[in-house]
Formats: sequence, C-alpha cells, structure tokens
Amino acid sequence: MAVYGNPHEKERFFKSIGMSKRELSDALPDYDFYLQGYDRFHEESLSKKIVFAFGDAVYRYKSKGLLVTPHHTIEKRENFAFDGAVEYDNKFSDIYDYAIVKIFDEKGLHIGLVDTLGNLHLTDFYHNSKPFPVDFVEFVKKYRYSHEGVIEDKFLRIIKAINPYKIKEIKVEFDKERYIKEVMDSFRAEIKNMLAKERIIISDLKEAFDYEIKNLRRNIEAERQNGFIEGLKSAFKLKKDWKIEGEWLKYTKRIYANRVKCYGRLYRLDDDKKFYVSGLRIYIAPRIFNDYVKCSRAYHPNCRGQSVCIGDLDGKPISEVIEKVVDLLKTCNLESAYDVEATHELREAVDGNMLEEEGVVWDVE
Repeated sequence: MAVYGNPHEKERFFKSIGMSKRELSDALPDYDFYLQGYDRFHEESLSKKIVFAFGDAVYRYKSKGLLVTPHHTIEKRENFAFDGAVEYDNKFSDIYDYAIVKIFDEKGLHIGLVDTLGNLHLTDFYHNSKPFPVDFVEFVKKYRYSHEGVIEDKFLRIIKAINPYKIKEIKVEFDKERYIKEVMDSFRAEIKNMLAKERIIISDLKEAFDYEIKNLRRNIEAERQNGFIEGLKSAFKLKKDWKIEGEWLKYTKRIYANRVKCYGRLYRLDDDKKFYVSGLRIYIAPRIFNDYVKCSRAYHPNCRGQSVCIGDLDGKPISEVIEKVVDLLKTCNLESAYDVEATHELREAVDGNMLEEEGVVWDVE
C-alpha cells in the first residue's frame, strides 16, 4: 500500500479518515492512494486497486488505455450527509464516461465513481476539514467492483426479465461456413506459432550440437597429436644424434656445409668448416613449417638469427623433415637464401669462379 501526495495533503487525508498510514495499510494492503496535487502515476499501481482523491495523476492513469467503456452504469444514492462535497471538476470528465458505478450523497451531489477496472475516484473530501461521514475502509470495500461482474449481472437480469414463452420464439442465426473458417484460421495460426517455436528450439539445439561437435573434434585432434608426440618422443630416445628438450627435438651436432647450390649447379666448398648451423631444433608437430625450425647460431645463407629456411621440406611430415634436414643444410642453397653476410660471400665466390663445380643439379633434395 502506498499513499502519494505532499506531506500537507497526506496529513489532511489521514486526519479526515481517522486512521494512520499503518492502520490503512493493514486494512487495505492491496490499494494505492493518489491525493490532490500529485500528478505522477506509478506503474506498480497497475497491479493494485487505486483510490484517486481528486488527484491529477488520473490523467497519466487514463493515458495507459486500460479502461473499457461499460454497457451500462449502476447509479447508487447514499443516505448519509456528505457536507462540503464538491461536484466533479473537469479533471474527472473523461473518467466519468468509464464509470460502472456513480455514487451520490443524499443531496444528489456526485461524491465518487468506480471505473471499469474497479478503481475508486473521489472528490477532495478531506479539504472540508471534517471527518469522513462513514467508516472509510468499509466504504472503499463496498465499491470493490469489476466491470466483468457488472456486465454479467446485467446479462442475467435481462434473461430473467424475458417471458419464458418468448424464449421459445428466439432464433439464433448460425453461419456454419464462417464458423468453420474462423476455426481453421485459428488452427492455422496456432500451428504457425507452434512451428515458429519449434524452429527456434531446433536452431538452438543445432547450435548446441555444432558447438559440442567442434569441441569433440578439437579434443580428438588434441589427443591424436598428443599421442603422436608421445610416440615420437619415445622413438627418438633411441635415435642417434637427436635428443628431446620439452616440445622440441634438438640435433646434438654442429652441421657444416660442404657444397653450394647456385644457378642450377653444384659447387664444392674448399673450407668445409666455415659455413655451419649450430643448435638445430625442430618443434614436435605432425607437419613441419619454416617457423617450426630454429637454430642457436649459424653462418649460413639459409639461416638468419634463429630462423632456418628448409626450402622444399616446408609443410612435410616431421619424419621426412628429420630424415632430410641435416643433409639439406649441408648444401648452401643460394637460390632460396636470406640476405645475410654468408650469402654475399658465397655469391661472390661463385661469380668469381673461386669454387670448383661438381655438376648440374638434376634433383632437388
């Protein structure tokens, strides 16, 4: 229960009804009260019954479009004197059209009405500085109406008023085709609604299954690679000149180049200790790419920093790379070389005819 209004209006209101806020809340917990001068309307009041005591909030309330014009109005006249009652002002004129109950005092003056949602509208009775003429709680409870009940009562009264013999003469027209069409339209609409909901459910399930399938595939691939890596590690425990360091295979010897490939020909290196690769290591994976092969130091045209170019072995299975990479690096390939000092030195040696030619390169290894 809430009472909306400024402190002065609240003081007058509680004085007139002879109750405190707590007493009113205990008696009418499912009501909210809007007093004169309060022009806001709170959405939470829509779940309760409302009493408007000449409050401007009625305009905001009416704008919700919830009121239904009734088929009739029950007029009530009370026998108590309501001194100082005020006729409805223009702020109630719109609500007056939605009245299912109009309340008058013994002089015939309007003192209240009940709208089609069962909410009570009263004059600013507490401004006359006199007590409410009857028990306020009982008065509010007396007018706890709903428009459904009023319309039902009217229908029953009409039926009772019809002469029993007249009922036999009443003919009810029934449009069979229209009825079938309405039923089928309703049926189709319901099926359409059900299908739409099913599509949403199926879409959600498909998305969930796709996610699970992707997870399973990732897990299977991870397990497969883990199994491959573990198997490879076990095999390389017995392989000569290679050892395992974490996720890498490391070649334990320094690799010295003894040949040069350039312009489609092979040349022999006189100094077979000058061009080298040290600390060669390969990341353990099913297939090996250039960035999976590193070295710690090198003076070699196919190495720059820690990067090693493996040429035609790029993307090959790890078993093939391991088998061929050492022999590959023993030949300095100037046709696929980094721009490093070793490359420039070897190219000058080839161009200056300082190296002994071994022959034409027919097969690229």
